[in-house]
Amino acid sequence: GQYKSAYVTAMWKAYRKSASDASTTPPFVIITNPLNEKTIIDTCNITVSAFGINGIKSVHFYINDLLLGSVSDVIDIKTNKYSLPLDPDIVGKGNHLISVTATDSLNNINSDTIIVYYK
Repeated sequence: GQYKSAYVTAMWKAYRKSASDASTTPPFVIITNPLNEKTIIDTCNITVSAFGINGIKSVHFYINDLLLGSVSDVIDIKTNKYSLPLDPDIVGKGNHLISVTATDSLNNINSDTIIVYYK
């Protein structure tokens, strides 16, 4: 919610100020939904906040290292959120790694990974 958005915004501001060379600075990316180690019962959206000094060209979503899909359109311009639905019928029950990779306009990349449990 609101706390996580404020946290992401504060992290981005600190990250932006610490970047030494904009041409090689990778984007900032964090999975904001689902939470790490969360048990999931139904379809949910994988939601990511991604920021880049050079903008964001695309965000790739993976489950257990298999590409689920890619998006380039932001769904919330205030927090730079990107989203993709995750269907439990596709992934099956058990532990799963969710990874996302953000690519900026200069092809710098960064990623984030969490683990979830589908019941």
